[in-house]
Amino acid sequence: MLLEEMIEYIKQHFPSLSESEIVRYINIVGDNFSKKTEILPTTSSIEITADTRHYTLDDTYNILKGVNIEESDGTMTELRRAVQYPAKGA
Repeated sequence: MLLEEMIEYIKQHFPSLSESEIVRYINIVGDNFSKKTEILPTTSSIEITADTRHYTLDDTYNILKGVNIEESDGTMTELRRAVQYPAKGA
């Protein structure tokens, strides 16, 4: 369904909503769907500092699947937790 078709359909049921409000709500729903279904996996890089144990990730990340360290020679090392915690909602 095209955006114009969605707007037209929603306008039939909610005629008081403006087109910009409808588009904003459609974007919010799409973002929520993507987070809940993990449909758009993302990777990111951050600089690490010696003697720093905790780092803050921005709130666009819903689930952290893993952490890899890129060594100076370009090889990747996967970090593993010593303690396994139950998955969120388990």
